[in-house]
Amino acid sequence: MVLLLCGHPHQAQWVHRHVLVKASAALERRLADMAPFSTLELRCAYTRFEVGAFIEWVYSGSIDETMSMFGPTEDNIVGNTERVCGLMHLHRFASDVECEELIKVVEVMLSEAGPLTGAAKMDDPTVIDFGDALMVVPKAQRDKWPGSGLKRGFDNYSAEEH
Repeated sequence: MVLLLCGHPHQAQWVHRHVLVKASAALERRLADMAPFSTLELRCAYTRFEVGAFIEWVYSGSIDETMSMFGPTEDNIVGNTERVCGLMHLHRFASDVECEELIKVVEVMLSEAGPLTGAAKMDDPTVIDFGDALMVVPKAQRDKWPGSGLKRGFDNYSAEEH
C-alpha cells in the first residue's frame, strides 16, 4: 500500500486541493466515498512537484526505500514528466478536518493489514510526525515520542526550504 501526497514545492497553500492518491484499490475506494476526499481534484497541473511516499516504508522496514525517483507521469498533462520524491508531511493539509479524516482511513487500513515486514504487527496503530519522517506507532505509545505529533496547518512549513 502506497499513499503519495503531492504538492507544489513553492506554493504550500495550494497543496490541500492537489492531492494525488496512488494506493491500493481498496484505499482509493474508501477515500472516494468519504468527504472531503470525494471532492478532491486528483490531478495536478504543476510541472514539477514533490512526492511523499507515506506508509510504504512501514512495510519495507526502511524509510530510504521510499526515497526514489518516479518515472514519467501517466496523466497526460503537458510538461508534467517529473516527480521529485521526498517525505511530505500531513501538516500540509489546509485543515484539521482533512488531516484527521485521512488519519482515520489510514488507521483502518493498517489495522486490517497483514503482518508488517521489518516491523511488529501493531494493535491500534496511528500516525505521528517525527522529525523529517512520518511514523506509524501504537496509539498507546504515541506520547512516548518526545517532540512528535502531527503538525497542523502550515506553521512549520517554509517554501524556501524545499
